[in-house]
Amino acid sequence: MPFVSRDRGGNINGVFTAEQKGRAEEFLADDDQELIDFRTPKVDAPGDKVEREIAGSRFNAALVKRTAAKENISERQLIDELRSFE
Repeated sequence: MPFVSRDRGGNINGVFTAEQKGRAEEFLADDDQELIDFRTPKVDAPGDKVEREIAGSRFNAALVKRTAAKENISERQLIDELRSFE
Protein backbone atom coordinates (compact mmCIF):
# COMPACT_ATOMS: atom_id res chain seq x y z
CA MET A 1 0.00 0.00 0.00
CA PRO A 2 2.20 2.87 -1.17
CA PHE A 3 1.45 6.42 -0.17
CA VAL A 4 3.37 9.08 -2.06
CA SER A 5 4.60 12.58 -1.45
CA ARG A 6 5.08 15.04 -4.29
CA ASP A 7 7.28 18.01 -5.00
CA ARG A 8 5.90 21.40 -6.03
CA GLY A 9 5.93 20.30 -9.66
CA GLY A 10 3.62 17.38 -8.87
CA ASN A 11 6.33 14.74 -9.28
CA ILE A 12 6.60 11.86 -6.84
CA ASN A 13 9.51 12.45 -4.47
CA GLY A 14 8.84 9.86 -1.77
CA VAL A 15 7.06 6.53 -1.21
CA PHE A 16 5.82 5.33 2.18
CA THR A 17 4.13 2.16 3.39
CA ALA A 18 1.77 4.15 5.62
CA GLU A 19 0.03 7.48 5.25
CA GLN A 20 2.07 10.47 6.47
CA LYS A 21 -0.33 13.22 7.58
CA GLY A 22 0.50 16.48 5.84
CA ARG A 23 3.20 14.86 3.75
CA ALA A 24 2.17 11.65 1.99
CA GLU A 25 -1.59 11.27 1.98
CA GLU A 26 -2.07 10.16 -1.63
CA PHE A 27 -2.46 6.41 -2.16
CA LEU A 28 -1.34 4.83 -5.44
CA ALA A 29 -1.81 1.22 -6.49
CA ASP A 30 1.36 -0.86 -6.83
CA ASP A 31 0.75 -1.12 -10.58
CA ASP A 32 0.34 2.65 -11.11
CA GLN A 33 2.67 3.58 -14.00
CA GLU A 34 3.88 6.78 -12.35
CA LEU A 35 4.87 4.81 -9.24
CA ILE A 36 6.58 2.14 -11.34
CA ASP A 37 8.53 4.84 -13.19
CA PHE A 38 9.61 6.44 -9.89
CA ARG A 39 10.83 3.11 -8.52
CA THR A 40 12.69 2.15 -11.70
CA PRO A 41 16.31 3.31 -11.70
CA LYS A 42 17.13 5.75 -14.47
CA VAL A 43 20.01 4.72 -16.70
CA ASP A 44 21.51 7.38 -18.92
CA ALA A 45 21.81 6.57 -22.57
CA PRO A 46 25.21 7.30 -24.07
CA GLY A 47 25.55 11.04 -24.59
CA ASP A 48 22.77 12.05 -22.20
CA LYS A 49 25.30 13.55 -19.79
CA VAL A 50 26.74 15.81 -22.48
CA GLU A 51 23.28 16.92 -23.57
CA ARG A 52 22.23 17.67 -19.97
CA GLU A 53 25.37 19.64 -19.21
CA ILE A 54 24.99 21.76 -22.33
CA ALA A 55 21.28 22.35 -21.85
CA GLY A 56 21.73 23.17 -18.17
CA SER A 57 24.17 26.02 -18.70
CA ARG A 58 23.95 29.10 -20.88
CA PHE A 59 27.75 29.28 -20.73
CA ASN A 60 28.13 25.73 -22.07
CA ALA A 61 25.54 26.36 -24.78
CA ALA A 62 27.36 29.53 -25.85
CA LEU A 63 30.68 27.70 -25.80
CA VAL A 64 29.32 24.95 -28.05
CA LYS A 65 27.88 27.51 -30.45
CA ARG A 66 31.12 29.50 -30.61
CA THR A 67 33.37 26.44 -30.92
CA ALA A 68 31.22 24.92 -33.66
CA ALA A 69 31.35 28.16 -35.62
CA LYS A 70 35.11 28.42 -35.15
CA GLU A 71 35.61 24.82 -36.31
CA ASN A 72 33.15 25.35 -39.17
CA ILE A 73 31.00 22.38 -38.11
CA SER A 74 27.43 22.16 -36.88
CA GLU A 75 26.63 22.23 -33.19
CA ARG A 76 25.26 18.69 -33.54
CA GLN A 77 28.58 17.48 -34.98
CA LEU A 78 30.47 19.06 -32.07
CA ILE A 79 28.13 17.47 -29.53
CA ASP A 80 28.59 14.07 -31.19
CA GLU A 81 32.37 14.53 -30.94
CA LEU A 82 32.05 15.43 -27.26
CA ARG A 83 30.01 12.29 -26.67
CA SER A 84 32.92 10.18 -27.87
CA PHE A 85 34.86 11.23 -24.75
CA GLU A 86 32.29 9.83 -22.30
